[in-house]
Amino acid sequence: MRDKPEDVQKKIDYAMKAGINYFESCRFYINNRCEQLIGEALKRYNREDYILCAKMPVLGELESRPPNEIFEDQLKNLNTGYFDYYLLQALDRNSLKILKDTKAIQYLIDQKKKGRIKNLGFSFHDTLPFLKMYLDLYDWDCVQIQLNYYDWFLGEAQKLVQELKSRDIPIFVMGASKGGTLVNNLPEKARDFLYRENPYYTCLDFLSSIDVDMVLLGGNSINEIMSTLQWSEACVSFSGLRAIIDEYKKIDIIGCTSCRYCETVCPRSIPLGTIFKLYNNILEKSNDKDYEEYRKIQKSKHSGFNCIGCGSCEKNVRNI
Repeated sequence: MRDKPEDVQKKIDYAMKAGINYFESCRFYINNRCEQLIGEALKRYNREDYILCAKMPVLGELESRPPNEIFEDQLKNLNTGYFDYYLLQALDRNSLKILKDTKAIQYLIDQKKKGRIKNLGFSFHDTLPFLKMYLDLYDWDCVQIQLNYYDWFLGEAQKLVQELKSRDIPIFVMGASKGGTLVNNLPEKARDFLYRENPYYTCLDFLSSIDVDMVLLGGNSINEIMSTLQWSEACVSFSGLRAIIDEYKKIDIIGCTSCRYCETVCPRSIPLGTIFKLYNNILEKSNDKDYEEYRKIQKSKHSGFNCIGCGSCEKNVRNI
């Protein structure tokens, strides 16, 4: 979504009319205005007619503010008295100490008992041992993981899915197209393996074979929302997907999903997500416009050459 209130309103209205009524928010999205914009756009609808999910950022937010302050602000920003789903955001091996120090999990459990949270879960970005560690802390209502055919074959996704299914925990999916890289940055030869002309459909087709409970898809435009609605279930063979991945691996694509969490802690304010996206586009398409934008950034005070090697971005990375 873009950052103009009228644009957000149009997308929310279109989605609601089309039967899409699950909306996820996070304070960091849309230039830190996501909650306010979505809250304002949903004011015209009855609260029972949509499903609202909010997330509590751990690294960078819960480190500096108590959980009750964050939670109360979110209720106010989103004009609601309760959340249908509430997630601790982006848990990894570095999050546990913060959760214990702030007693955030117990606080949220108490809010659930009061009816201010209907379903409590977390989004996760790490390996299987750390997922098990968090699963043992509470009887979670759902867990959100990055799941796409690339991470299924080459990452931890298959192991994470198997563990969640063994515990009968609903699986919510993010990163279905790996931040768009499986759609926008596929080598031309890899596209030849697709059974459809649209690589985006291939990502969704794959998920239809996994049996997950929820797939979250971004909607940057009405056309993207329409494209999602037009998708019909099909099944792409695993051998076909493997061939796509083999071609994908031949080019030096950076596996950035543009979550931009690393940018929030960069002391030099380097727009890493933008730089990586432009680099990937240039590598695949040799686009003059992207190249000029890339050069412009690299000549500015926000250039990647100004990196001081502090490692803050690596600690806050959300891609495995």
